[in-house]
Order: sequence, then structure tokens, then C-alpha cells
Amino acid sequence: MKTRRICSALLALILFACLFGAQGQYSTPTGGYSAGAASSGMDQTTTWQYSQFYQMLGGPAPSNHISVPQKYDITGNAPSTVLFSNQGPPVNYPQYTSSLAYTGGNALWVQGLTSWTRYAQVPRGSSLALLATTSTGGNGYLYEINPGAILAKNSFYFFRGSSQIGFYADTIGQHILLFIIDSQVSNSIVIDVVPYIPPYQYPAPIPLILPYPLGSSYYQASQHPPEQPQHPPEQPQQPSEQPQQPPEKSTMRPILTQGDTPVHLISQSIKGYQLFVDGDYIGTDGAGLDHLDGKINFWLNGDQHHTIKVIAGTRTYQSNIFFQKEKLKTVYVEIGKGIYT
Repeated sequence: MKTRRICSALLALILFACLFGAQGQYSTPTGGYSAGAASSGMDQTTTWQYSQFYQMLGGPAPSNHISVPQKYDITGNAPSTVLFSNQGPPVNYPQYTSSLAYTGGNALWVQGLTSWTRYAQVPRGSSLALLATTSTGGNGYLYEINPGAILAKNSFYFFRGSSQIGFYADTIGQHILLFIIDSQVSNSIVIDVVPYIPPYQYPAPIPLILPYPLGSSYYQASQHPPEQPQHPPEQPQQPSEQPQQPPEKSTMRPILTQGDTPVHLISQSIKGYQLFVDGDYIGTDGAGLDHLDGKINFWLNGDQHHTIKVIAGTRTYQSNIFFQKEKLKTVYVEIGKGIYT
């Protein structure tokens, strides 16, 4: 009985040394995990770097975030590389299995599409596959220290060779895991769970719309153009605004914009305006399927300047604006202010 107690105490010491030693081996991209880092989502770019190691699945969350091990055959499914931390370079799998670091004993990994890793940063609500490899198999324990510093022990049967274990990232923070079979302790792995931030949904390109609202005098005139060109009577011009010019496109048919950068054009004081981009007629606010709300969404090619022109009655507003690639840009046009961002 005394010998058994001593062995249990030694196992506990080894377990905690392995678990807490992992915190020094794997440093988060922010220099250490904290509640502040969790609320800000940490580094989402880093999360995407580990996208091969997790999946975002729909439906309700599982009742247990760690599933029972299932037999897994790595024959034909071996990784091309392995990662030992979030700082070192990947190592070719054949090189790893032939090195002194490979003992063939108990090892725990996060399984990816082409790689295995001992560290991963994943969004909350994602699902991962853990891989426990052992040369013996048998009954053992999977230990986890959750973000609340609570140690959880799961009694499992591990298959000889490889066992695949499902892990659901339900709690934001750092999770440290390892397993023990017959007093043989595996390496630890670290899973940093960060808040899930959905990818930005770009606005759909505006449909092909009519140049003027149905039933308006402008629309009727466009359907029955006079034989002789007619010019509207001159109107007094605002000193800070350009006089209205004839449309660049005589047909006044809008084009369907394309590109890699979404743009929102918004006006609170102007409704029913016409929009031109680089001389091309894009459409009219409130025409066709578009709502008369002073807003038009469209696309442009980014990382370059574009000329935005708005014609509203006798007023013309124009500005040359730089658009950063793949970044939403909101442009405003208001009476007395013109076009601005």
C-alpha cells in the first residue's frame, strides 16, 4: 500500500511538471494568454494559419467536449510534416521518425490535413481530431487542464498503434492535454481557444438596374427620345459645386460592377442620385430593384484610385479616391460637403 501511494505521488508530480512545463514551451502569439486577449480575439491571422487542424461544424454542441478514442490506422495517412511548437519550423515526418527524438512510445498530437502539431490556435465552436499513438495500448487516462486551471481526468481505453479522439473547443482560453498508460506519460499538447469572428460577408453586386425609376418623366423620355435634342433650361448653380454635365454614356445603361473591393456609397441628404465610376454609369438610387434610400453598394478593383461622380438634379459632386484592396470602404456624399470618406 505504501509503495502504491509513493507511485501515485510520483505520477502526480510528473503530470503537473509536464502540464505546466508546456506553458513555457508554447507561448501564445500575444506573449501569454489572458482574459484581455480572449476578449479581443487574439490574432485572427494566426488562427487561420492553423485552419487545417480544425473544422467549423453546424448544429448543437456535443454534450462532452472530449469523445471516446476510436481505432485509427495511420497507414497511408501519415503526415508530411510535424510541428513541435508554435515557434519552430515544421519537420519532415520521415526525418522525425528516424531521429533520436522519436521513441515510439506514447505521443499525443493534433491531427491536420497534412501535418500533426503539438500546438494549435483555434476558434471557439470548432472541432479537432487528437491522435494518441502508443506501442502498448490499454487502459489509461487523458488529462486536461482547462482555462480555469481545473484538472480533469478521463478514463479511456487506448488502442495499440493509434487512437483518434475528438475535441470540441467549447471554452475560451488555454487547454493543456496529455495521456498516461501504465505509468508512461506522453508529451503534452496546447490548444489555445479564441473567440470566433465570422469572415466578412462582402455585399452582393448590385443587379442590372434601370437608369431612371419606372413611371418618372426621365424614364418615359428615355423610352421615347425626341428627334431633336432638347436641353433643359439653365438652372442657378451653387458656387461650391460643378454644373451638371451631360451623361458620359448616351445610352445610360448601367454596367454590372466587378472587382475585389466592396464599396458602400451613402447619402442622408440626397436621394435618387446617379452614380458614375471612372466615367462609367453604375446606376441610380431607387431605380429598378434598388431601394430609394440614398445607398448603393458596388465593387471596384482595389489598390488604386477611382473617380467617383454623383449627379443629383442640378448638382454634380466628384472626387478621386484611393481604395485599398479587399477592404470595405464607405463613401459619403452630402449637400454642402460633397464626396468624402
